[in-house]
Amino acid sequence: MSKKAHTPGPWLVEPHGKTYALYSRRDDRYHGLRLVNLDDGDHNFEANARLIAAAPDMLEALKQARGWLQGWASAEREIAIIDAALSKATGGAS
Repeated sequence: MSKKAHTPGPWLVEPHGKTYALYSRRDDRYHGLRLVNLDDGDHNFEANARLIAAAPDMLEALKQARGWLQGWASAEREIAIIDAALSKATGGAS
């Protein structure tokens, strides 16, 4: 999986009133997005922002875990789960 289809981390989360800024800084430039909470009763909004910020790290961890499990006959189910998650995260890019 060599094609990068996301802004690499580390990503940071900063609350700004009812919004959260998620950004990564590299090459003296900020890359990111702002999530807006429309105050619809979603009490998971901050947790969702932090999950998005952690996504690049989790993607890399899944790639490493897949490599470690490769070749273990008893890990076929786990590898299939990891492959499905990687495909979902990368849009099927390999």
